[in-house]
Amino acid sequence: MHQNVALARPIGRLCLTAPERKTAVATFNRERNSRHRRVRATRAAVIPNSDKLSPISGPTLSKKIRSIPEDDAQNMNLFCVSPRGLSVAPIGIPEQKFNTNLEAPFPWVVGPTSCEAESWSSQELASFIRMSSKEIQRGLDRHGAILFRGFGLSTPEDFAAVVKAFAWEPFPYVGGNAVRTNVVGDYVFTANEAPSHRQIPFHHELAQTPSYPTKVLFFCQVPAESGGATPIVQSNIVYERLQALHPDFIEQVESYGVRYVRTMSMEDREASAIGRGWKNTLNVDTKKDAESKLQEMGCEWEWLSEDHLKQTSPILPAVKHHEPSGCKQFFNQVVAAYNGWQDELNAPGQAVVDGRGLPLNEEAVGAAANIMDEECVAFKYQVGDVLLLDNLTVMHSRHSFTGPRRILASLLK
Repeated sequence: MHQNVALARPIGRLCLTAPERKTAVATFNRERNSRHRRVRATRAAVIPNSDKLSPISGPTLSKKIRSIPEDDAQNMNLFCVSPRGLSVAPIGIPEQKFNTNLEAPFPWVVGPTSCEAESWSSQELASFIRMSSKEIQRGLDRHGAILFRGFGLSTPEDFAAVVKAFAWEPFPYVGGNAVRTNVVGDYVFTANEAPSHRQIPFHHELAQTPSYPTKVLFFCQVPAESGGATPIVQSNIVYERLQALHPDFIEQVESYGVRYVRTMSMEDREASAIGRGWKNTLNVDTKKDAESKLQEMGCEWEWLSEDHLKQTSPILPAVKHHEPSGCKQFFNQVVAAYNGWQDELNAPGQAVVDGRGLPLNEEAVGAAANIMDEECVAFKYQVGDVLLLDNLTVMHSRHSFTGPRRILASLLK
């Protein structure tokens, strides 16, 4: 006697049956569409004839996501369970966008089912991550960013347990210009401690150095009263739009690379977003050790008065090819260096040149900054959020903020 049985994945990878997956995805899409109808109704009430407005000019390559396709949800393999049988499923946030090139939502957002939210802990999430490492890596390759929301994390130690579960080696913060403080061993430290009124431009972490992490994680312990988001943007979109608007600029930086120039004091200057002193930047105590480290990195240097150090990087790529996606990425810190590396020791517009030492086109750099702002996703942090970024494909920045804010970070090889 034959009996029809709903197919389910093995426990530990996919806990929902096919009908349950359909129901979960349908519920998500129904709630998302309802939310969009409310937004359209509100916009129509505030802006007459808003439905007749023209789309923004330029070849925008991302759009607000309307729903998660059922096959996408199934292929992601993230309807999963923890060792105790707690389930994880894709969830939606209003700020998500859809990358039309990669046919994937950005970021991918996952969380516990609502009835089980209070049962989760950092150890439970860590166990889930260890069990689902292959699925998470595939998801990161496809989406570029994964937001883990609602898992009950609250302390730096919770975050450290989750970071360690990924089993990626920690990446030492050497060569960076942000003032940071270690919190939990080599794994967890504060995000950029620049003053709250400063906005930090988009960048790939440590792209101004020959060595950089492949993964970046952020953890929200205390969200700001207002502002304070960590906007993220996909670099393949930035590259393609810049290629269409400023092909000469793309040819310049792709052909010749770029060099970064920064002047540092000996000790940290906390009032500056790029105020990390050369001792901490290079993890050294003496000028002799600093010179050895700079030589090892392929940098040029010049000692100035008051023990200030002017560092010029080797020629570094501004565009990289990402094998998993097949896309070219605008992988650099050009916008951040050109617009953001300024304080009493560094002048705007002078922190980055092409590999020949020639200046970059100011209009093109401005266009790049505008594209990043147009294409980015900036969501309001919630306590316990963990944001995992592929540093090879996704840039991040920081909005200014008010009130207390504590965001922790981790860099991984």
